[in-house]
Amino acid sequence: MAYHRLRVGEDLFRLGWLADVGFNIGDTFSIVGEVSGLHRREQAFGIALATDLFGFVGGPRIIARLGPICPYAQFLVGALVSINRVSAEELDEFYRTTAPVAQPGAGIMIRLGSNWGLVGAVDRRYRIASLLGNATSEDQKEMRIVAGVHFGFK
Repeated sequence: MAYHRLRVGEDLFRLGWLADVGFNIGDTFSIVGEVSGLHRREQAFGIALATDLFGFVGGPRIIARLGPICPYAQFLVGALVSINRVSAEELDEFYRTTAPVAQPGAGIMIRLGSNWGLVGAVDRRYRIASLLGNATSEDQKEMRIVAGVHFGFK
């Protein structure tokens, strides 16, 4: 379980969560599945904007187990779902889009007990189309920072 934040251009999503599950295949390789959510709420001049981003990705992770310190690199692929809602006095619009993503990244797990520790990571998520209202075909790059608690070491 982890907290994460995301920057998309000038937009910053400060409220986020993340959970991943991995299956170890040997000492240095695992397959990982990740679910994440980011949320942002804004209001000005009687207009409310709510944006929720949900990621569903998975892929390989390579881990170096150096005693209590375990650096890793991973390459995850999947989908990002964006849910946007605009509300005003007589307006209530809802938009949902889904885009494929590729998410390379790296991090470090620090073992503090027999089956738990801290984790920190940075990754870059690449989207094919903007999920924030701009329907372009250009890839969009997003930087994520993750910090949390890791359970279950081999």
